[in-house]
Amino acid sequence: LDTHRRAIELKNEAFFLRIADKNDYRYEGADLGILVLRGRLMTNDFKLKKRAEKWIDAIRGKFQGVPLEMTAPDKNDIPEIGGFKML
Repeated sequence: LDTHRRAIELKNEAFFLRIADKNDYRYEGADLGILVLRGRLMTNDFKLKKRAEKWIDAIRGKFQGVPLEMTAPDKNDIPEIGGFKML
């Protein structure tokens, strides 16, 4: 087990630097981490190759999300800026 991205020598090896931590808020487009692989991961027309899709699916499978509970804001918690309530 290496801890440096330059240690990757073969196409079946990868380095993943996890960015998202447990209990972090996730949103569409948020980075879970950085994946470094050897070789091309996209075709000439910019489509992901099957190898890239398999790595992405495997990494996503290691993350689990919990939906946020939606509650109405308390009137006392609404910030007031310049005399206007920000909703």
